[in-house]
Amino acid sequence: MRSRLKFDEIAYTHKEIKALPRSVRKEIEIFCYYDEEHVFVPEIGLNAMNMAVYLNHSKSPNVVYKKNGQLTTLRAIKNGEELMMDYDINFGAVHTFD
Repeated sequence: MRSRLKFDEIAYTHKEIKALPRSVRKEIEIFCYYDEEHVFVPEIGLNAMNMAVYLNHSKSPNVVYKKNGQLTTLRAIKNGEELMMDYDINFGAVHTFD
């Protein structure tokens, strides 16, 4: 998935993130992607990031990212309706939620 902003992500270990101040860790936990080994922080910082961080997961999504990074609607979206995407399709991985 691409952003209109061109930037790379810096991979930090979970141990490195744990050493940061709690307020910074909280922002990273909310807005950054991670896997078992790393947390990926945009090299441009947290002041500009991918639109995907504002979209919640649904198995009945109303938007999807195209391969070119463009966000596209899958059906007509009502005024005030939340934009939802299927993380499994957009991120190419299986996500589970508690």
